Amino acid sequence: MPDRESRAIERLTQLGGEDLVANLVGLYLDQVRERLVAARVAVRAGDVSRLAELAHALRSSSAQLGADDV
Repeated sequence: MPDRESRAIERLTQLGGEDLVANLVGLYLDQVRERLVAARVAVRAGDVSRLAELAHALRSSSAQLGADDV
């Protein structure tokens, strides 16, 4: 039985093909980098609410690709 990540990628591939998956993964990686930089800034500034917002966004976008453990 395929794991959740594999099933999510398979579903996305069925919906839009490999190009869609490649684009989504590329966007995800760009967003992760941006959010991690922003999270470091929030930590340094002591901005707990911004950090929570960024963590929630990262978790949500990760879940859409089947990466629930992020």
